[in-house]
Amino acid sequence: MSGREGRTALLSPFDNLINDRRLTQRLWGVAFRNEMYLPKAKREYGYYLLPILHGDAWSAGSPPLRPEPGGLTVEGLYLEADVQPAAALRRAVPAELAELATLVGAADVEYGDTMPERWRSALHRS
Repeated sequence: MSGREGRTALLSPFDNLINDRRLTQRLWGVAFRNEMYLPKAKREYGYYLLPILHGDAWSAGSPPLRPEPGGLTVEGLYLEADVQPAAALRRAVPAELAELATLVGAADVEYGDTMPERWRSALHRS
């Protein structure tokens, strides 16, 4: 990137940017798959996964989301093996999740137990 911090975005698993799985693999080296079509026992992350882009990189794995009455539960956050969760990323992901909660009419965001330990304090402050 050109010395500026890029935007962080949560992508729908149906987003045109990642719809072509071979292109996703070629651009980011990630073999993303939509697990909602897999039997529950074969899912690695969860039913509905949102890939996270930070700047121009596939910076984080996918948080499974579960809508609850009045809130949005993020069951986990899975980082790609080579991702170092810099402060900018730790600030950006909770902000994007809060924006998503607002969009779907949720009063707040709850975080599940499958969170990287180094993120836990940043997530609960948001």
